[in-house]
Amino acid sequence: MDILLYFLAIPIILVIIIKAIVSDSGNQKISTVYRYNRKYVIMTEREQEFYKKLKLICGDSILIFPQIHLSSLFFHNVKGQNFKLAFRFINRLSVDFVLVDSRNFKTLLAIELDDSTHNEKDRIKRDLIVNDIFKKANFPLLRVGSVKIDNEKLKQMILENIKNGVK
Repeated sequence: MDILLYFLAIPIILVIIIKAIVSDSGNQKISTVYRYNRKYVIMTEREQEFYKKLKLICGDSILIFPQIHLSSLFFHNVKGQNFKLAFRFINRLSVDFVLVDSRNFKTLLAIELDDSTHNEKDRIKRDLIVNDIFKKANFPLLRVGSVKIDNEKLKQMILENIKNGVK
């Protein structure tokens, strides 16, 4: 009788241990006590230069928001998916700039200022994911390779992308 209990107990204990390991592996405790240091500048020099160019082109009718997480631009609570995991995923991603209509705060266009880091393997993968998210949500995303782009050319690209993205 004792042997029977022993053989029943072992599988039950193993199942409990395995379940505990699997469920805890992705759920590390989140501490409320982390240390942070202040960032005194939120954009690189290159991004600052591009921001000034955008400001000149857009004037007062369009607001320019830098460093925007995709969770601020897209709903993650889509039926049929895990909301928490979808939020965690999208909240790790950001774009360099978002253009917003100053009259109604409607999002118009996202802009990524691509530099040489966008040629790295992991960055290419990330960019493809971001492109796909924007495409599936019908949100225009403009990729610009150089800060030195001609103002008139950039203005035309912005207007064309906004026009094509209006739904």
